[in-house]
Amino acid sequence: MDWTTLWMQIVSLAIALINSQLARSKGRSGTVWFFVSLPLGMLATVLILVWPRPRQSYFQALRAGWSKSAR
Repeated sequence: MDWTTLWMQIVSLAIALINSQLARSKGRSGTVWFFVSLPLGMLATVLILVWPRPRQSYFQALRAGWSKSAR
């Protein structure tokens, strides 16, 4: 393995880690986006930034402590 390949793998892992944290901040699964980012790289970053946040379902809202009257 030459240095260029090693460098590209390190950069790819760094992008995947950054995308993982970015996805978590947008309300998505960081683990899923980590693995999606490995082959897609910066395209995954664009997808995370462009796609809107997922809406919270009614049952997730109840688990979070929201009441029906608060809607």
